[in-house]
Parts: sequence; C-alpha cells; structure tokens
Amino acid sequence: MNTDKVILKPLFQKKADPLTLLLKDIFSDNRNAMSYLGALSIGLGFSQADSAFAEEDVEEVVVTASKREANLQDLPMAVQAITSEELEAKNISDFNDIANLVPSITVDDSGSGNSYFYVRGVSDGGFGNRAGAQASTALYIDEQPLSTIGGNPDLHVYDIERVEILTGPQGTLYGSSSQAGTVRIITKKPNPDATELGFDVEYGDVHDGTPDRSLEAFVNLPLGDSAALRLSAYDLHSGGWLDNVATTQTFTYLGTHSNSDYIELEDDYNSSDKEGVRLRFSNEFDNGLNLDISFLQQEYFSNGSWESDVAEGARKVSRYTPETFADDFEQMSLTLSGPLTDNIDFTFTSSMFDRDIAYTYDYTQYVYYYGYDYYAAYYYDYDYYASTDPRVFYTQFDKYERSSNEFRIQSVTDSGYQWILGAFYETNDHEYQTFYDFTGQLASSITVVDNRWWGQDNIRDDEQKAFFGEVTVPVSDKTDLTVGFRKYETENEFFAQDGYFGYYEDAPTGWVGRTNLYKFGDDGVAPKFNLAHRPNDNLLVYGTYSEGFRPSGINRTTGRTAELVPDTYTSDLLRNLEFGWKSSLADGKVTFNGLVYSMNWEDYQSTRYVYNLLTVAYVDNVGMATVNGAELTSYFNISDSLSMSLMANINDPTMDDDIVDAGGTILGNKGNTLAYVPEKRLIFTLDKDFTLGGKPAYFSLDSSYTGRRWADETNTTPMQSYSMMNVRTGMEFGSGVSGEIFINNANDTRPVLGLYDDFGDQRLTSSQPRVIGLRIRYKY
Repeated sequence: MNTDKVILKPLFQKKADPLTLLLKDIFSDNRNAMSYLGALSIGLGFSQADSAFAEEDVEEVVVTASKREANLQDLPMAVQAITSEELEAKNISDFNDIANLVPSITVDDSGSGNSYFYVRGVSDGGFGNRAGAQASTALYIDEQPLSTIGGNPDLHVYDIERVEILTGPQGTLYGSSSQAGTVRIITKKPNPDATELGFDVEYGDVHDGTPDRSLEAFVNLPLGDSAALRLSAYDLHSGGWLDNVATTQTFTYLGTHSNSDYIELEDDYNSSDKEGVRLRFSNEFDNGLNLDISFLQQEYFSNGSWESDVAEGARKVSRYTPETFADDFEQMSLTLSGPLTDNIDFTFTSSMFDRDIAYTYDYTQYVYYYGYDYYAAYYYDYDYYASTDPRVFYTQFDKYERSSNEFRIQSVTDSGYQWILGAFYETNDHEYQTFYDFTGQLASSITVVDNRWWGQDNIRDDEQKAFFGEVTVPVSDKTDLTVGFRKYETENEFFAQDGYFGYYEDAPTGWVGRTNLYKFGDDGVAPKFNLAHRPNDNLLVYGTYSEGFRPSGINRTTGRTAELVPDTYTSDLLRNLEFGWKSSLADGKVTFNGLVYSMNWEDYQSTRYVYNLLTVAYVDNVGMATVNGAELTSYFNISDSLSMSLMANINDPTMDDDIVDAGGTILGNKGNTLAYVPEKRLIFTLDKDFTLGGKPAYFSLDSSYTGRRWADETNTTPMQSYSMMNVRTGMEFGSGVSGEIFINNANDTRPVLGLYDDFGDQRLTSSQPRVIGLRIRYKY
C-alpha cells in the first residue's frame, strides 16, 4: 500500500494573465469583489448572501496522519499539511521556517540542534539539559521518531513530500513524547515512471553580516518497471551576524581580566556549515509487496554562539573562550508493506538513528558569579608556576542511539468499518559526558587531571514496548465512532558518574566522587475516543477525547541535600477534550476549519537546576496545569491565480498549582502562565501567479505575529511580541530553469526566540537579520 501519495493542485501554475490583472482578479467587477468579501465573512463566522468565485477550488490534500491515506478535509482530527509545492515555493529549509507557517508551534531556540518546540502551549519550562525530561512534542522523519532530550536535530528540509503537523495528544498511534502533538517530515518516494533531476543554487546577503550560500541537488532514476532510486544532497553555509566584543570582568580572587587578552575578537563570528545526503530505494513486487529502504546522513558545524548578551547590545556577545557546536547524525530505515489478504494490509518498519554532538561553551561567567576563581588562585599560591587564568570552558559530548520497530495490520476499506492494530518496540540509549575545565595550567604538583574542575560521564538506557489499536464503526450513514488505545511499558536504567579534578571515585585532593546505577519502570494505557458527524458534503464536525504521555525517568540524587530530590519521576499525562469542524464554503473556493480545546496536564515533568540542592539538574513532577485554546484555519482561492490564508492559535496555558522546588522555594505562583508560550499566534499568507514578458511568474508573502511570552514560570521576565515577514518573487525562464529574488525577515525584526539568565547575565537567541537573496533552480 502506498502511504506517501499526495493529490493536489500545484501551488503555482503557468498562467496567461499579465501582472496588471492583479487588482482585476480581486475586484474585476462589483460582484466578484462582493463575492470575496462575502466568502471572507462566512469564513469568519458572519452571514452573507449569494457569492460567486473563480473556477479553481482549494486543492485536495491526502495525508497519512492516521496511518492510512485520507483526504485532509475528511479526517476528524487537527492536522495541518505543508505540501511539497509550498515547501519549495516558500523555500522552507529548516524547522524554524516550518514553525513560521504553523500557528500552533512555538520555538524555544538556543541555536541549531539545541532547540525545543511546543505545540498548543504545552511547555514544561525546561532549559535543554541532557539530564532533563523527554520532549512534549514528537518529531518524526517518515516512520521514525527523532526527538532527543536536550534539543531536536535540525534536519535540512529539501526534496520533501510534505510536512504534517498533528496538534493535540497523539499517544494512541504515536506513543510517548507525542503528548501535545507530532510533526512528521515525509521524504519524497522514488518514482519508477520517470527520470528526474534538478538543483538549486542560492546566495543571500545578510544585513550587517557575512553572506549565505547553498547548493542543493536531487536525481530520481527508474530501475526497471517497478523500482527506482532517489538521491538528494545539499551543502549550505550560513553567514554570521553576531559580534564578539571586548569586555572586562573583575574576579573575586584574581582581579580584572579582559576577554581581549585571551581570544581574538571578531565580527560576524557565528557562521555555520551543514551538508547532507539522503538515498532512498523502493520496489513494488509482482505480488503487491513494497520494499522501501532509506539512508540519511547530515553533518553540521558552527563557530561562535547563537546567543547574544543583552548587556552588550543587539547582536553582540562577549566571550572569553572559543565556542563551537558539531552535530552529526545518520538515519536508516527499512519498510516492507503490502497485502496479507484481500481485506488486510500490513506494514513493518525498522529504523535506526545515531546522533553525535560535541560542543564547547564559555563558562567564565559561572566562575565570576560564584567566585570559583578561588581554585586557580589557590593552586597558584600552592605552586608559583601555576596559572592565574580564571577562565573555565564547558565541553559536552553526546551520543544518541535510537532503534525503533513497528508492525501493524489494518483494514483496506476506505469507508465504513475500519481498524488498525500494531506493536511497537524501541530502545533509546544516550551517553553524555560533560567537562568543566580551567584553561590555564593548574599546579602540576597537585594531582589534577587535564585541568579538570568537575566532570560527569552518564549512560541512560530507555526501553519501550507498546501495543496499540483503533477501530472506526459507522453509527449511521453520517456518523462514525472511533475508539483507540495504547498499552505501554517503559524500563529506564541510568549509570551515572561524576566527580572533581578528573576523578569519579574519591580524588587524591580529598574531594569525593560518585558512581551510581539507577533503575525504574512504568506502564500505562492511553485511550482515545472520537465521534465524527457529517451533516452534508461540505461540513464535518467532531469531538475527541485523547491522552498523551511522557515516560518516567530517574534522577541522580547523590550529593548535598540529595535527600530532598526525588529518586524518580513518574509519567505525566495530558488529557485533551476538543470539538472541531471542517467546512468547505462558496462552492469549494473557501476552506474554513477550526476547533476549541481544553487540556489538563497532570503531574507534569519539569527540569530544574537548584545549585543549593544538587550539583546537577533533576526532573520533578511539579503540579497541574490547564491549557484552553482554539485553532482557526482558513484558505481562500480568490481566483485561479490568487490565493491567501489566515491562521490563528489562541492559548490560555495556566498553572493550577504553585510550582515549588525540592527545597520548598516557590518558583511560580498558581495562575501564572506556562513559560515560552504566547497567548496568540497569527499567520497570513498570500500567493499570486502572473505572467511577466510572456513567462510564468509568481509573488509570495508570508507574515506571522507571535504574542508576548514569559521566560519562566515566575512571569517576571517578558519575551516581547514580534512580527516576521518573508517576501519572494520569481519566474520561469523556460527549459526547466527558474529564478527568484527573496527577502527573509523583510522588516529586520530581532525576535526573542530564547531567553535565560546565565548566572546574572541575560542571554538571548534571535533570528537571522534581514537577508536579500537570489535563487536559481533547474528541474528536468
């Protein structure tokens, strides 16, 4: 069974109308103008009499969010799909670009590969620590989950069939970490019917920065009548725009030091490079079986920091040591699918995901804040030849190994009684090492390994088993009832080592090291109930109760006041009740969908770092929260060459309890708003086709608004609202060649995408400045 099929109308088609017909298409006469306004008012819930539109309907999109093909408008669940045509036309290249088109997604950004995203305001306020809780929203590529603790992989988006965003708990079909939603990136399947190839070349001038450039290419090769191979590759360079500027710091014991004494200061120092290749093979056998094998490899490296220091001014940092970030991963999958009987299909998928991260981070501010230059001063007093350099840098090494296997069978019928039944097994291993090292040589006469002040070496192994199923029963000709479940079991094992001056056991210096092994398990059932009713061919209404969960875990609880910190934390549960509708108006020229939801988040997990309690971060079930909100989506085909969309997400994420740390300190009051989440996000898009000099051309505009958020649960540090706008225009030159001029972040906004207090110094992550660029594309 083909699960990657998409039926749609190309976003931009060759048209015969000239550019001067732009206004005529909207207001060619009074009747068309009133028709447009009438449809808009219907879409927004007001009444309007007769309407007449142009000939083109809003395109039909087939998705596989329910693990079977379904028309997006016929699916009684909240799904937004970004098609391959839209991804290409809007030059979507990474997850932040996706988020700019999805109002229900909020990004907490600390740079590529080090970011989180939240759906529907379900934010635990965590700060990306590797010992933290699992993500509340899952990221998939094809059939495999990719979400990792401490930051999601930043997959480059190229040669992608579509992106599906499933909002609300998806625990039944997608399991843990699909607590608030799931984002699925679906790659293009090889086409056995035609040879295809193409490439894209791009150059971008970054405002007050160094240029961007990229090269992307793909080729599709048929291998006989039923087999094909598809290869895509990319090589990208992102220019820097943050300046590392001079600063001085007066340390407690070692006096005043300037960063210019230790590091070369430079402008635009946060550049990055990303390259990757994806290979996919598929074959359909004579008996109907389909074999699909894919391999993906990506390498990323960046210099400098993506966080600016608020005290230094816009797009400036002041660092004492070099900072780098390397993120390499490989993903492999095998899928075998086909008929078991005339009425039953099966799908088996086995996937592996390996990810290696290595990064360095300037931690000198930590030394200054706590007066830890004492250690360098102490060893200088002990040994005249020791260094008086107060700087400390932080080094992190992560190795993720994730293996997922799923087998499912399902009914073949497109309507009426339908069912799906499956089993899932996954191992998720994470080994991470963290070292805090002084840059200067400590006393050689003291037994200190590699100038190490403190280090840890931890291995976390998670295992999950699950059985799941859904059945849809027709209650009447117009009403269907769906019931689903997921029975899951998790096992966690955590081997932890940490200690001072290079030792995990007791050090010769007298400091105590520690080595511990922790084990914990958990289980549960996540149910789902859905009732869908179609009064007529143009309206679907539905109600859903669903649950999402994150698995339990283990804390490292040795050390000072460790008795106050819980040894384990349990699964947290998100209970969701939503009522929605999907409608087609004005003879199919307008689509207006929406829903309202109320979600109760029980015993939600949150990652904490309380220095006075524990030397490492820990996770706690901190309390209850309620998230009420609404999602609204409307698409308008004003004419056969002009379309627009309006989308909104309204959120009220409220804490139902005081948030108290393990030491009894109140971190957030009942009634406060969950961290990082805006009360509203709005998105507007406009796409116009025209001809220029007899050649097909287009114009595209995307604009988003994100409301004010709070940097943590105390609700004392605001993250101000912002608007972003991207504009592009292009044309086809013939023989498969096209070109476009684009302006990303056209208003040169400096949005606050991430904000935290780094030991008395506020650090802020923002977007790239305005980029004016040129893209040339060729397709055969």
